[in-house]
Amino acid sequence: MKIIRNNDGMVLVLAALLIVVLSVIGFAANRNVVTDTVVGSNHLSSVQSFYVAEAGLELGQAECMQRFITYDWANFTPILDGTSTTSLTGLIFDTPRTLYGGTYTVTISNDAADAGGPSTDTNRTISFVSTGTFDTSLTTLKSSIHMNTIPKLPGAVNLVNDANVGISGNAFKIDGRDFKITDPDDAPSGTAAHRLGIALCGTPQTPQDVKDRIPHYENIKGLNTGIGTSIGVSSELTAAMLNEFADNVRAGAHYTNVLQYGTQSTPKITYISNQTMTINPQLSVVGAGILVIDGANHDLIISGDFNWVGTVLIVGGKFRVNGGGSAKIIGSLIVGGGADSPLELDINGNARIEYSREGMDKVNQALMNSKGRYKVIAWQRVTS
Repeated sequence: MKIIRNNDGMVLVLAALLIVVLSVIGFAANRNVVTDTVVGSNHLSSVQSFYVAEAGLELGQAECMQRFITYDWANFTPILDGTSTTSLTGLIFDTPRTLYGGTYTVTISNDAADAGGPSTDTNRTISFVSTGTFDTSLTTLKSSIHMNTIPKLPGAVNLVNDANVGISGNAFKIDGRDFKITDPDDAPSGTAAHRLGIALCGTPQTPQDVKDRIPHYENIKGLNTGIGTSIGVSSELTAAMLNEFADNVRAGAHYTNVLQYGTQSTPKITYISNQTMTINPQLSVVGAGILVIDGANHDLIISGDFNWVGTVLIVGGKFRVNGGGSAKIIGSLIVGGGADSPLELDINGNARIEYSREGMDKVNQALMNSKGRYKVIAWQRVTS
């Protein structure tokens, strides 16, 4: 038998093998590309469904917050029991809404820990479920928010704990009637219920004690208390409420330890911590919203001009208007007491402190535009 010893035909075999190997590699690469594309597409859809659900959650929170503030609610019962149905943001609960190719649906319920049951809110807390879909992906998010409230203020001036009073001269007016911001002295045109001129909230003093220390007590007007001046005791504002309010304001402050202030068109929260704020004779301060002086024995001392629309809160120091100084507050003043000084409310200069529902609206507006209006107490991603 003749043995063929040349290599004719090997090139063809090797070429065939190379084609097979390259085909396998190409098929595997193509399969990986397809798989990666599918995985990437699914991941993108999942991310987009998350963002859609999150948008629904944020809008649901905003809707409830705005109704709470706009209608001056004490709790969320009107929205839970179906009494309040008019949307302020365009969101209709339990109704799907489209967003950039996706869809979300938001439902609400009472806080599970609330003893009031499904329709009666007793702790100012409400829960949300937002379900977002995009293509084939679905994400469900849950959250609960707790509304921080402005405590009901019983007076134009509110003295809490052991805050003491010393007012001399005749160049002051304290009035618990409802003033519009532009109303002149002694001519209120607001329609809100009268408050006390000076409300004693948890102080050991009696209204007669305070009256006896104010020579011209007739300059204090408002809700009639039967002692010839508008000074009375109230349990509507407590030290605990004051501290909670101060904490909420601190969390939502627009300016901290800087002397910047809001305006009537854009009220802000200015929070001064552990510092005394002194307004010298050559200075003038004009602001709107909430001004807080926080810290033991840290005061607001006015020797220049001070004009504020909204609330001024002195947590642990004193409010003093020196002779030659001028202070005008249209809204409310809260003095927390506890200062080493014997007088936490010390007025020797020109002062006009008048309750104003319109001024308090600036407080609401400042809080609504801050992080301190509500707090998220629970957040959970349920499905994705």
